[in-house]
Amino acid sequence: MTETQSSAASVQFLTFKEVSRITGIKSPNTLKAHEERGTFPRRYYLSDRCVRWDEAEVLVWRDQLPRSLDELRERDGNETSG
Repeated sequence: MTETQSSAASVQFLTFKEVSRITGIKSPNTLKAHEERGTFPRRYYLSDRCVRWDEAEVLVWRDQLPRSLDELRERDGNETSG
């Protein structure tokens, strides 16, 4: 088995329910809107009616979110106090 094959074999896929638990996004429509804007990892179609998300991609997305309003302002370069 090549390195590429072994890393592909270790991908963990998440259901919408699992993605919702990790991200706090409760609506499938909201999640799809984020995907369409390119602000959330893309879904993988395992069959016509079965979609999943790569766990590692979802966790990276979650970990890049600002933790507080101050962190969001700092990241965006906005020093306006609220």
